[in-house]
Formats: sequence, C-alpha cells, structure tokens
Amino acid sequence: ELGRTEGISGVRYTSIQSALLYTTSNGERRIRVFTSCLPVTSTLGDMFKHADCLAIASLTGKMAIDKGLSSKLSDAREAMVNKTVEILAVYRESFGSNSAGSQLVLPESLRLLPLYVLAMIKNVLFRSCTDTKPN
Repeated sequence: ELGRTEGISGVRYTSIQSALLYTTSNGERRIRVFTSCLPVTSTLGDMFKHADCLAIASLTGKMAIDKGLSSKLSDAREAMVNKTVEILAVYRESFGSNSAGSQLVLPESLRLLPLYVLAMIKNVLFRSCTDTKPN
C-alpha cells in the first residue's frame, strides 16, 4: 500500500519508483528499478470511472492471502468481502442517491468485481475444508 506525505493539489501526474536488489543464480548482484508515472485526480467520479477491476481484485486477493497466513482463513474470506462492500458502498453513497435501497449500484469499471471476489472465495486456496461444493 502507498501513502502520500504532502498535498497533491494542482498536480496532474505523480511518479512512483521502487527498487529490488537481488542475486542471480550465478551469484551476481543486480538491481531492478521500476518507475511509473500515474495520473492524479481529486474527483471521486474519475477514480471510479478509470478503476482497474482486475488490479483491484488481484490486490484484494493478495491482501487476503497475507491475512490468511497471519490468522484464520475465515478472516481472509471476510476481509475480501468487507473490502469489496466498502468500495461499492463509497460509490453508492457518492453516486447512487436516486436508486432503490435494495438495488445494487455499481460503476461500469467495477461491474465484475463482486464476481471476481466470489470466485476467489470459492477457490481451493480459501476453502477451510475440501468438501465444499463449487455451487
């Protein structure tokens, strides 16, 4: 996860750089540097419009795996569901004011996110027992 230390008002792009120091199988030390320039927005609508559903699902799954290694699998599954609900609740609070209370409100870019999270929950990795049926 990333955080910022200073304000970003008036900034259109930000750069992120990370480095990985590793040793090859031949014993040679190498460094890999990854630099990325990303657009910055202060509008919540732009963020949801350009959200990458696969990246969010992947990050949610990796965070759940990390949680599952430090606690129970049920906590990891619950964390995935809670994060998905939190993302969609923010969207609903911001943009779904004229919809029915029981209607699911999703941004176009995140329409498949609940399906991806459900698929991860049903995956063998997150099952607590082997007799769980896929459907």
